[in-house]
Amino acid sequence: MTGKLPQPPLLTPHQISVSPTHIEFGWVSSSDIGGASKLEAYNVYVDGTLVTENGLPASSLEYRYEGVTAGQSYKVSITSVTLIGEGPKSNPLTIWAVDVPSATTLLVTDTTRDTCSV
Repeated sequence: MTGKLPQPPLLTPHQISVSPTHIEFGWVSSSDIGGASKLEAYNVYVDGTLVTENGLPASSLEYRYEGVTAGQSYKVSITSVTLIGEGPKSNPLTIWAVDVPSATTLLVTDTTRDTCSV
């Protein structure tokens, strides 16, 4: 099949979650699939290496990459795939595999006009 290759997802991928053992990220679907009739799949690259050998279904808009090394950074990019072929990589997102502490939750126990007790 001949025609124009699909464009990468519209925006740079975004971080969903991180830990010392995984990174999770998502993306906005590709809006320009070139000359093909439909988007077939997405490919995910981490540090330039394809990590989704058979691609992800076109309905997938997030990915969890396991087996990272704590304290290391990872550069992720996404490509769109149609029957015509694989398009260029998206702008990369750099994610650090670190333990992100959760915020402290405060409980309000009493309030007055001028004070608040937690």
